[in-house]
Parts: sequence; structure tokens; C-alpha cells
Amino acid sequence: MARRSDSSLIRGVGKAPRQQWERPWGVLQAWTCSSGYRMVRAQVRGKARMLLVGYGDLHYGSPHHDPATATAVRDWIKTADALWVGMGDFVECATRDSVGAGVYEQVRSPDEQIEDVVPFLRPIREQCIGLIKGNHEERAHKLAGIDPMAIIARELDVPYCGWEAWGLITRLPKPDRSWTFYAVHSSAANKSGGLALAWTDRELRKFADTDIIFRAHSHDLAYQPVEVLSMTTVGQNPAVEQAERAIVSTGSFLLRAGSYAAGKAMAPKTGGAIALELAMSRNAVGRVRPIWLPE
Repeated sequence: MARRSDSSLIRGVGKAPRQQWERPWGVLQAWTCSSGYRMVRAQVRGKARMLLVGYGDLHYGSPHHDPATATAVRDWIKTADALWVGMGDFVECATRDSVGAGVYEQVRSPDEQIEDVVPFLRPIREQCIGLIKGNHEERAHKLAGIDPMAIIARELDVPYCGWEAWGLITRLPKPDRSWTFYAVHSSAANKSGGLALAWTDRELRKFADTDIIFRAHSHDLAYQPVEVLSMTTVGQNPAVEQAERAIVSTGSFLLRAGSYAAGKAMAPKTGGAIALELAMSRNAVGRVRPIWLPE
């Protein structure tokens, strides 16, 4: 499965060389910053608006995986020329130490799950700006020191960010509007989309001061805009400005019938993902518009 990388290495400011990929939409860079955090930067050429999707919790290999919805969202990302962040739990990866009977129920072995999910994602690999791992990939890491998401990232030749990703999206040639985001799989379970958003707002926004927060794991599909006030100290006239933040619970691709959720009498959850339409010019009308996928 080994695949030669098309990235180049350039001198970066941080603990490791900066990787750089030339993509059809612009330039992608990834590096570890001086404080040890993994960062990515997407420099988009010319577009007044850009689409960004948090795509994860596919649970490929689970008998409850929803291939129709997962494929519909993947194809939408391809057709819409959207950028996307991989949010973890791409594979089921049940082991003998996993909760429940998943090790017997999964329809493909963890190795086969990786072999299958790589070609599934390859049509949109050039639009991927980073992958993070989830608790299901961590199962293999804890048991055998093998990280399935790191393997998937190498095969697709995309940045791998570990547990969390800090990112920046700007426009070329003039970066007059930029967007920052924080993406994490997390470990907190919530019983509804509202509770998932409330947990994210309460627990993650207190340390992640970014324009967008993507959070997975709870399988909820939900979006919430948040207005914040901040002081600007640049120039001669400091001011208080209002700005919009976006919180996204990135959804999942699992069917409820016969699943763990049915056994626990949990409500069904909407499958799919949410795309954010981002204004890349300061003169553009509107800032963030959510699009529920598949449309």
C-alpha cells in the first residue's frame, strides 16, 4: 500500500520541517509549531467563498455503517470542490479489549478496513487539509502501537495531526480574510445535538479561541453560531468589535437498527455532515452559512 508523497519540505518556524503540497485549489502546509501543536494552513487561490467540511465517524467495518450517506457526502465534497478535515473514527477497529461484542460483529478486520477506506477517500484526498484520530483508531494504538489514522494519512499523502488540529485558511494572492479553526474528536458523549453544542461551547471555547470549532465523537449533527466581543488594540483608536464564531458537531454515518444505540434506547441521530460556506473577502456579504449534507 506504500505511496510516494508529493509533498515538499521547506524550512519552517517550529520543531519540525514544514511540509508543503501544491494542490489544484492552492497551497497546503503542515508543521509542528514552537509550542508543540500540529498546525495546517490552506492558502486558497482567488475564491471569494470557500467550503469547509468536518467529515468523520464513518465507522467503516461496523455492521451499522451507512455507506449510502457516506458516499453521498464524499461525492458532494468532490463536486463542490470543498476542503475537509477528517474527524476520526474512520474505521471501526474493534479489538478483544473493546466494549461489547464489536470484535465479533465487525464485517471486516481492522487491516481490511484500512485497505478499504483509503480508496474510498482517495477521490477527495487533494481537498483534505488534515486528519485527526478518534477513539476507535486509538484502540489499535493502545493494543499494538499501530495508529490506523496515521497509516491512512500516509497512504493519502495528507497531513496527520494526531489528537487535534489547529488550522488557518487564507486567500491568495492577497490574504484579506482569514479563518482559524480547531478540530478534535473528543471523548464526551451527549444524548442530543443541543447538549453536544452546549458541551462544546462550555468546555472547548474556554481554551480554543478560534473562528470555528469542529467536534466529533457524539455522532450529533448540529451547528451553532456564537457572537463574541473583543477589543482591538491596533492603531490609535482601540475599539470593541463583535465577531461570529461557529461551533459544529460533525455528525456520523451509522444506522440505528440493531446497534448499540438501540440497545441503550437512545434516540436516532441524523446522519451526514455540515459544510460551512466561508466568505474569503472582507467585502463579501455575510460570513458563515451552514449547509446540511447530503443536500
